[in-house]
Amino acid sequence: MNTKQKLLALGIMSLSTIALAQAEPPELTRLRATYVQKTSEAVRPIQQQYLRDLDRLGNALMSRRDLEGALAVRKEKETLGGSQTSSPTPGTSCQFLAEMHEKNVKVGYGEFTTEDAVKVNGVNYMKALFAHAPSRVQYSLRGKGYSVLRGKAGLRDGSSSDSVEFIIIGDDKVLWRESLAGNKRTLEYSVPILGIQEIELQISDMGDKTADWSAWLDPQVCK
Repeated sequence: MNTKQKLLALGIMSLSTIALAQAEPPELTRLRATYVQKTSEAVRPIQQQYLRDLDRLGNALMSRRDLEGALAVRKEKETLGGSQTSSPTPGTSCQFLAEMHEKNVKVGYGEFTTEDAVKVNGVNYMKALFAHAPSRVQYSLRGKGYSVLRGKAGLRDGSSSDSVEFIIIGDDKVLWRESLAGNKRTLEYSVPILGIQEIELQISDMGDKTADWSAWLDPQVCK
């Protein structure tokens, strides 16, 4: 086990001492123990999988109305540090677009990805949609009953561009659009989508195709 693996193991195990001072769901205790045993493998894939499993556990606890347990899971994710996955607000039912089936994907360069961490301003977003501008991706919401789409949008660290515009379209109508300007690297949105059957996320390169490493950061739809 190398130094990074030891640090990750120590970071996860140290949370056990916190658990002694406050109640936590037994599912979280068992999940943590599982990943302590796996730290002999590559650190980054293990940490990503741990965060994904924490998301699933948090959603399961929310569906059982176990708000205290869901908050314990959220604190667990925050304690890992250096990684960010947006958490549903207590009392809501949410799903990340990265976990849904996309269609009619088009990107300006490279590939559309949902599984690799996207770092913006030094923060890793684990449920991001990386879609180099100009790009578009669609999702069907038919029969889902979601009322809001929220998240952030921005340019990956290392990009030299600030000339991109993010656009959210619902049933062929523009619901939100905003461009990055100057040194601002992220935009935040919360868009009402109740009754919308299909959403499309577009990114315009605004005529400049240089290093437009654009991404939707942990977008989620909520009821």
